[in-house]
Amino acid sequence: EKEFRRLLKDHVFGHAPLELALAIGLSAPLSSLLSRVVNSNVVLVHFFGNSTTGKTTAARLAVAPFGFPATGQEGLIKTWNATPNALQGILGNTHGLALVIDEISMAASLKKNLVYLLSSGVEKDRLTKESIMHIPKTWSGTFISTGEHSWLGKSTKNVGAQVRLLELCGFAWTESAEHADLLKAGLLENYGYLGPQFA
Repeated sequence: EKEFRRLLKDHVFGHAPLELALAIGLSAPLSSLLSRVVNSNVVLVHFFGNSTTGKTTAARLAVAPFGFPATGQEGLIKTWNATPNALQGILGNTHGLALVIDEISMAASLKKNLVYLLSSGVEKDRLTKESIMHIPKTWSGTFISTGEHSWLGKSTKNVGAQVRLLELCGFAWTESAEHADLLKAGLLENYGYLGPQFA
């Protein structure tokens, strides 16, 4: 825990973009709590920009308070290389956590429709093979997407999607490549402390 706090002091505090990323991550338990009283289950944020801006490092920072900030079965970073049904399976019954879905360029089509699906907090109604109504999985918290391009693109027609998704770009998340590497290495060694305490 002390090492994580030292990591924040040395590499995060005083650098506004990373402070923002940490705050976005810590919004997850608040989002889940508020979902009980307001009609909004998910804070959905998309970090986009060139590959050298540190957006994936910022996303790692956002989820590190809750668990392992990397891809893999145990990690809180998933990839867009999945079908919409698989994404629902990944998110299903996840509440109060920040999760990352990395690199939207790997996503299948219907990216704009996924805004509605993910922000709804509940999977689509469907029947089982016995024609019985399936009990849908739910989710709430904060989900962060990353990519080199905007999720919604240049379209201004999807007003509903725009109010459900916050897109952030146009600045460097980290100060340099060395800064990103030091922060990443520290996060992979120190994680999972601040989130439970904050919750």
